Amino acid sequence: MTAAGREQQKRKQTELCPPAGSSSESMDSDDGSVEEVVEGPLDEDDQPHGFCTVSYSSSDRFEGHFSHGEKNGRGKFFFFDGSALEGFYVDDALQGQGVYTHEDGAVLHGTYVDGELNGPAQEWDAEGRLLFRGQYKDNNRCGECWVYYPVFTVLRPGWRLCVWGGE
Repeated sequence: MTAAGREQQKRKQTELCPPAGSSSESMDSDDGSVEEVVEGPLDEDDQPHGFCTVSYSSSDRFEGHFSHGEKNGRGKFFFFDGSALEGFYVDDALQGQGVYTHEDGAVLHGTYVDGELNGPAQEWDAEGRLLFRGQYKDNNRCGECWVYYPVFTVLRPGWRLCVWGGE
């Protein structure tokens, strides 16, 4: 095995699609009980219109383009836990390529349809190492996926090379 091959060990993993009708958690703060404060232009009905920052009582925040109260155009959600979701919104839902950044700096690049992860995606850890490459369906890993596990190497003078898989 080459040095580059030792750096990361690939393991092919097939996962089953979730059953039809299974629920998935929404990443949106548009809960009717959540109050919001809008900074930016409003339309004639006092709805966000244009580039606005909307802060929610849940401590989430959205910065981006609105059209008559709905997210439309480029925008970024900042969640209370320090994570963020950036992409292009159409009729209040993320569409196309989106980037979810976890609070620890890990990143998921994926394809969104109507606000749900549906399609190809890749995930990296905070140091930029590829962790996952595969498909999502309704925000869940689905179908044939590649999960990457780091390999740790320890070498002591006079000892043989010992290699074991990390967690």
